[in-house]
Amino acid sequence: MLLKYDDGMFEVVIQTNDLRGFDESDKCSVSEILLDGILGEEERMQYICSIEIVDEFEDQYKKIQSYIKDMHSHIKGLISSRG
Repeated sequence: MLLKYDDGMFEVVIQTNDLRGFDESDKCSVSEILLDGILGEEERMQYICSIEIVDEFEDQYKKIQSYIKDMHSHIKGLISSRG
């Protein structure tokens, strides 16, 4: 899930149960590697200000969740729409 801030930066919230045994530092590293693979390191650093790993999305966000494979095109669309 992407949350866009007024300054154009994004928070990424990733839902996964596969990282329950990891500590927060390892979860952060795994998330950064994943996002680097999808966006590239430069774009991740340019547009992503925060990454959060959750076991389940809060109810208010369940309707706006999407697949991580669609993140690159989703971010590009949001960036280009700010014109």
